[in-house]
Amino acid sequence: MEVTIPADGVHLEGTLILPPEALAIVVVLHDTESGRNHPRNQFVADVLRSTGIGTFALDLVSRAEEEGTTRSPLPRLAQERTTERTVAAVDWLGHIDPARDTPVGLFGVGPAATTALKAAAMRPDRVAAVVSTEARPEPADSSLGKGTAATLLVVGDQDEEAIRRSRQVVVRLARARARKLQVVPGANDLFERPGALEHLGVVARHWFRDYLGSLEETSWSSTVHRLVSR
Repeated sequence: MEVTIPADGVHLEGTLILPPEALAIVVVLHDTESGRNHPRNQFVADVLRSTGIGTFALDLVSRAEEEGTTRSPLPRLAQERTTERTVAAVDWLGHIDPARDTPVGLFGVGPAATTALKAAAMRPDRVAAVVSTEARPEPADSSLGKGTAATLLVVGDQDEEAIRRSRQVVVRLARARARKLQVVPGANDLFERPGALEHLGVVARHWFRDYLGSLEETSWSSTVHRLVSR
């Protein structure tokens, strides 16, 4: 279902797909560099839905901003604004059926990954789990310490700066239900390495399954696991 939600003075477009009796909903965030129809983002969303998790693929930049028709076109929004827009999306889910009482998770890559971490800290009573990939948050950001969501940080082992920052961030997530840094061997850009997307999909599926509810395995997801294990 295509939806439009008000946030930060603009209207953001998203795709909300809820399997029957969805056990949870993951907001899949898309920054200025990749829209919600990007193959990478669609793949991860497909993996999550295969296990009974609903997905809300959200563009953090409005169509008017992308086309430069607003008074202040923003090719790359400030972190505070993307965080505010993500929080607005989480709040919007809390006011519609059947998402009103459904656990919420956040998934983000790159700049949107940092947004996911900050938004989760602003809604600790609503966001239960986060998977953040290639995030580069400022470790000293005091807002991160307010988050209680189970948080998984995924980085490639060739990105030394991301590893350094992520280790510091994990320490700051002292209130989180769970916190983990997963380093992917042989990876810098996690999506160019053969099998990287499959790996990311499996990692995200397991994390959200564990911390958003007990989800059953599927034959499809087991196949993906075998591909990654080769």
